[in-house]
Amino acid sequence: MVNRYLILLFVVTTLFSCKEEGGFLPEMTGKPGEIILVANNAIWQSPAGDSLKELFNQSVYGLPQDESVFRVFRVTKSGFTNVVERHRSVLWVEIDSTSKSIFTVKKDVWARGQLVLSISARNERALAQIISKNKESILNYFQEEELKRLEIAQGKLSDKVLEKRIAQKHLINMIIPKGFYAIADTTGFVWLKQELQKTQGGKLHEILKNMLIYYIPYTSEKQIEQAYLIELRDSVSKQYVLGPIEGSYMKVYQPYPPLSKIFTYKGNYIHSIKGLWNMEKYPMGGPFINYNFIDEKNQRIVCVDAFLFCPNFDKRELMREMEALLRSISF
Repeated sequence: MVNRYLILLFVVTTLFSCKEEGGFLPEMTGKPGEIILVANNAIWQSPAGDSLKELFNQSVYGLPQDESVFRVFRVTKSGFTNVVERHRSVLWVEIDSTSKSIFTVKKDVWARGQLVLSISARNERALAQIISKNKESILNYFQEEELKRLEIAQGKLSDKVLEKRIAQKHLINMIIPKGFYAIADTTGFVWLKQELQKTQGGKLHEILKNMLIYYIPYTSEKQIEQAYLIELRDSVSKQYVLGPIEGSYMKVYQPYPPLSKIFTYKGNYIHSIKGLWNMEKYPMGGPFINYNFIDEKNQRIVCVDAFLFCPNFDKRELMREMEALLRSISF
């Protein structure tokens, strides 16, 4: 047993200690939203593999078209060479008849900023069970890490002048990337916008990123309920976010039920709502995510709404970028 333990310890230490000569880790590779899955063919074709396919192939809620939560590239152990081992996100899945079921989380294994999740079990049945038990955790680890990376990356390219202006006038600290500008900035309301262009089919198409910031005095717990917050969003957008024809304005697309999530992040109580928006009386729409904070220091409800218009492109990573900005907020 002692020999077996020492062998296992050596293998695990070797697996999670690979560094370049001199002990310095290289930069991670890969694009946001990508995961390298290391699993042999037998696992991939087993119930455990089916569970992983179902997990990563599920559609992101709140987008107008189907987009999977992550793009997964599977390789076998022999295919996990130095070409892919530096990838930003790695999920290592294996069967080891000598070990118990293990689920570990490691950072900076083969590259700086890398996240590596490792799942091991003694047989296929045990592997399927541990994956099923930890499905939510697996997804959350990768999602949270991507949001943190994006928050850091966008913070390095932020507009310090605009950030200072918002902080001084509205008592809200947040990352605002360069390229955003204020369409409106009045008492209790700010509309920030970034206009991008991308080529597809030989033509330039617009990508419009928007953030609405608005706040009201906190007087009742009812103000943090979904129905109230959606009604508040619609009333604000009806006043400020108008369409190209008379009587057109942005509103929540109610046939697609908005999804709520309540959590705490960096000490902030947050009620997030994601869904679709459309323009009343005009064929225009897209996804939105809305973070609603209780700002106890200033006794107010602060709502920051990110919405996107880019009908010609995938939206998953663009919305992830926007959510990372919302997570940077503090008071």
